[in-house]
Amino acid sequence: MKVFGLSSCRKMPSCAVATCKNTSRTKKSALPNRPRFHKYPKGLLGQRWKYLCKRNDKFNLDNAVVCSDHFIEDNYERNLKAELLGIAVSRKLKDDAEPSLYMPHKDVPAYSERQGIVKKRRHHELVQEIMLEGSSGKNILITDMK
Repeated sequence: MKVFGLSSCRKMPSCAVATCKNTSRTKKSALPNRPRFHKYPKGLLGQRWKYLCKRNDKFNLDNAVVCSDHFIEDNYERNLKAELLGIAVSRKLKDDAEPSLYMPHKDVPAYSERQGIVKKRRHHELVQEIMLEGSSGKNILITDMK
């Protein structure tokens, strides 16, 4: 049973940098300036990105993204054909690119503002679970409200 269609909704991508609030809905009105999201690379470079982002909470590297606001122009491969023809194409990061702009400082604790978001998401999931179980007539005991 779906509750308000919430059980099938997907989470929107949001930047994994601890101090960044960009999501896929950010700056939608200004389309050319809308941030693009780049997936975490695999292996050691992905671990390096994780360190640079200063995230203290648990997150899945397979789904994590960093927005284009954190990359310099030299981090992107040039597409000379598109440049000469004036064609707009999606920009591709170089294989060794690392986020470097607007990153949390070393002396800033690795605190993520997402802790509140994670708490809200968990609360939402609990409410959804209660509504689903409540509609089936089961008695519900709530023990975890962290």
